[in-house]
Order: sequence, then structure tokens, then C-alpha cells
Amino acid sequence: MFINNSLWSFTLVSQFYRLGVRHFCVAPGSRSAALSLALFRLKKQHSDLYIHTHFDERGLGFFALNLAKVNAAAVVVVTTSGTAVANLYPAVIEAYETRVPLLVVSADRPDRLLNCGANQAIAQKNLFNHYVRLNLNFTLPDTSAGLTKQLDAMAKLFSEVDAIGPAQINCQFDEPLYPSEMPPCDFAAAELNEFSQTPDLIGMAKFPSDSYRNGDRYTDGDSDKSIAELQQKLRDSSNCLVVLGGLTPAQYRQLYPWLAELSGLVIADVTSQFRFEGLPNILHYADLLLAKGINRETFHPDLILQFGGRLVSKRLSQWLAEICSDYCIVLEAHQNLDPTGRANRYTLDYSRWVDRIDTRDVACSYDQVNALLANNREMQQWIKIQLQLSWHEASICYRVATELVGRNAVFAGNSLAIRMLDSFSAPTNVDTRISVFSNRGASGIDGLLASAAAIGYGDYDCCVAFVGDTSFLHDINSLALIAKSPAPLKIIVLNNDGGGIFSLLPASEEESFETLFLMPHGREFNDAARLFGIAYQRADSIKQLNRILPNIMAQPGAAILECVIPQGTGTTQLKALLAELKLAV
Repeated sequence: MFINNSLWSFTLVSQFYRLGVRHFCVAPGSRSAALSLALFRLKKQHSDLYIHTHFDERGLGFFALNLAKVNAAAVVVVTTSGTAVANLYPAVIEAYETRVPLLVVSADRPDRLLNCGANQAIAQKNLFNHYVRLNLNFTLPDTSAGLTKQLDAMAKLFSEVDAIGPAQINCQFDEPLYPSEMPPCDFAAAELNEFSQTPDLIGMAKFPSDSYRNGDRYTDGDSDKSIAELQQKLRDSSNCLVVLGGLTPAQYRQLYPWLAELSGLVIADVTSQFRFEGLPNILHYADLLLAKGINRETFHPDLILQFGGRLVSKRLSQWLAEICSDYCIVLEAHQNLDPTGRANRYTLDYSRWVDRIDTRDVACSYDQVNALLANNREMQQWIKIQLQLSWHEASICYRVATELVGRNAVFAGNSLAIRMLDSFSAPTNVDTRISVFSNRGASGIDGLLASAAAIGYGDYDCCVAFVGDTSFLHDINSLALIAKSPAPLKIIVLNNDGGGIFSLLPASEEESFETLFLMPHGREFNDAARLFGIAYQRADSIKQLNRILPNIMAQPGAAILECVIPQGTGTTQLKALLAELKLAV
């Protein structure tokens, strides 16, 4: 039996389709030509298969990462050999830290062309080291049995109960690389289908957290023991605080019915999906109330119950580290997301928690709850007054968020953007729903525009991304992906001419602050928008923003709204605002 690169590639990509993968992200290259052409051929057979292309592998990796998040399903990235693969490293790290099934299919040279000066040849096997949960290295099989073995290995990517996180499938292609140069194969496609079927795994590319809802991820014994232990803690507690860290939209849907019935106090991180909710027991401004010191010393929960990890607020994290309370973190995956080092960690399916734990078991001192919620309402009114005329990063994020109606997705860029949204955003009305996406695994500024572009492929009325100017420059190539967004995608650029966040940190006191930290660039981005054919508007005052914003949000397609904040003025106003806060409310 003879198998060439063309049939081999078609079999591999067909297996991904059988396993449920529908989105494939492809970068250009000759070594990967057989894979790319196989996908093109496969798409002609399946209208629900999507091929996304981009010339920059780093941006493509982050696009694929967030495409997996927004669709809650694995996404495949195909690259050629050499540094093209290495350019995916930042996205793979983020996928590892956030447990997203980003599947890298890297085309490689055969072993005889490695370490001998051959063109575009590097050591690609196990390139991502421990940042992937599985490394596979495939060579061209010479029998159907060899091919079946590869297909079985691919199926295991989805069959393991903990099958979530990135993986690399490295495929070593020898020449000829294009079908026109290849000899024909000696068996038909029907025979191919006979040994490549995996009926028990069809559609398993969905996240395990969504598709493994029958308890398979956790043994009944472990789940029952964890539930019983936590239930006893709740019954022994007289003052429980619920904290919500980073959660996916699917986890939001699981926990919402339980939290909606809860009478106790809830602190919701901006990445929890609950920060914009209008539930009456959410302390929306916990970060600012802690900055003011309200109840920091007088509020003493005896039990803190946290769902999800990675909190944006440094003040909240420090408070959790310092307060003498029983602290429990409940996650759906086996991860250590406790920088305080003092929490009891539980791995538990949230749907089982909702089914088994009665909200009446969650006791909380109503005097303290009522006082804190009153503080929260006062803080909301104070912020509204303070931000309606000021011009800085907080007022811009606040104003744009208030414009959202219907079903929305927000991508929160790292540095100042996500912190401003977490600290200052107001709860929305009942007719508005905001799903929040971010790259908080490693919290880098790379690939943020590409990440935002992927959110446009979700089922949302409007998508808005908040990014800083340095982040924008760092990923400017990905404006090509923004321009192709199928949904109305608005990029809000907070242009404070450099790394403005460092102005709020001790770095601002250093003599070398401007040179080594701020790094001002003196650029605006209207020409970049024009280069990629994206609508553009500029605002340099809150009055101008109020005039422009309704129109730019209403227009179809992608658009960039650049908010220009003179260097230093925004952070100076923010410092003054926080100083006033300690005397106000």
C-alpha cells in the first residue's frame, strides 16, 4: 500500500473534522502545503468547516486561542516549519495557563534534514516543552495500520477525561510537497473511511467542561466528599462571603441560578461574567471600597468561598491573603490558582454544586451585608458624578460600557484597560448581557487585537475591545483580522502615549522612568486604520466621545475609536480621583 503526503494530510484533517473540530487557522507555507490544500478540499465537502488565514503566526495563534474560547471547542492551527512554529509560543503558553484546547499542527522537515544546515529547519519536536499536555510526532505512514495508529493518537486528544489544554502534532513532510508533483495512491477514499472512523468520539472537540456533564470528570467519591466537606463548612459558618474569579460564559450559565437565589454577599471579578450583572447582592465596587478602607477592618467573614481563579484586583488579592478567614477555592479543573498559598482547594463540577448545595446553607450577617451594599450604591452614584466630565482611562471605559445594549462581548486588554473595567464599571440593565473575554493566563499584551478579532465570531450583537496604545502597536498586524470580523467589532484604543500603567507604579519615581518604562511613541493610528480599510474615529475629550460614541457603536462592521489622553494627564487624574475617594462617600 502506498500513501503520499496528499492522502496522509487529507486523512489527518478529516479526522479532526470527525472529532468535532470546525475551525482551522492556517498560515502560509510550502512545508505545510499538503495540509492546507487538504483543508481546502475538505471544506468543499462540509459547509460547516471554517478556514481562517493570517500572514502573522503570532497573531494567528492568539486568534485561534480566543476562537476556541468563544466557541467552547478545540481549534487547529496549521503552520509551516521553522520560526513560524515558534511564533505560536506566546499563544500556547496562554492556552496552557487557561486550559484552552489549542491544537498546533506544525509541518516539519524529515530527521535527515535537521542539524545539517538545511533551510528553515529547527528542532520542532517537543518545541513547547511542558506548555502542552501532549506532543505527537508523525511521519508519513507506509501502511493503513500505521495511519490508523496516528488517527487513534489524535482521538486520544479528545477521549481523555482531562482532555483540555494545548497540544502539538508535529508532522514531518518530505518532498514532493504539492499534489501535482506526487504519484497517485493505490487505494480509494472509501477504503480510507473504513479504517479512520471513530464513532464513539464524534463531536468531542467541545470543551470537556461543556461536554462531560455526566460526572465522568470527577469520581463520585471525590465529588461527594468535597461537597459534604464544603456543605459542613457552610453550615458551621455564620458569615460567608462568595468571591467570583475568572469564569467562562458556560460556567456563568451553570452558576447563575444558584447565585440568583443567594442572599449573601458576592464580590465579582470583571472576568467572572457577573461583574456587570445587576444581581442585588453583588458588591460591584469592592476594589474601590477596599481602597477607601470601608469595612476593610470591620467586615470579618468567617468563610470565603471562591469560584474561579485569577483576580484582577490587587487590593482584593491582598485582602484575601491577609484576612483571617477559612478560605476555599472551588475550581472545575485541577489547578493551583491560589497565590495567597492559604486556600483549601476543591475540584468540583459546578453543575453538581448547584444541584447539591442549598443557598439557604449560606449564612451572612445581614447588618454587614446591608451596610456594604449601601456603600456600594453610594459608590456607584459618586463614580457616575466623578466620571461624567473627566477625561482619563477610567471615564472612557465607564462611558463606553454604559453604551452597550443587548447581547455583547467585551474583550478586556491587559494593563490599564482591564483594571479600569474591573474597578469602575457600572452594572447594566436587565436587557443587557455582557460576556467578558481576556488573556489573563499570562497577562501579556501580545496578540490582543488578534484575540479581539476572534470574539467577532461568537453569537453577539456587538463586540467591543479595550486595548492600550502599546498593545495596539504590539499587534498592529492583526488589524488584518479585525477587518474581516463578521460581527460589529469596535476597538477602543486608550492612547496615553506609552505604558501609562507604570505611572501608577513605583517605576514612576525612577529617573529612567520615561526611557525604560513609559517609552512614549508619539503615534496616532488613523493611518493604520486606513491601511487596513477599517473605519476610524478620534476623541480627545469626554464631550467629543459622547458625540461620537452612539454613531460608531451603531454602524455595521469593524471600527477603531482612538481616545487620545495627553501623556501623564490621565494617570494624574486617576491618582487624584483615588485620593478624593478616601475622603468621599
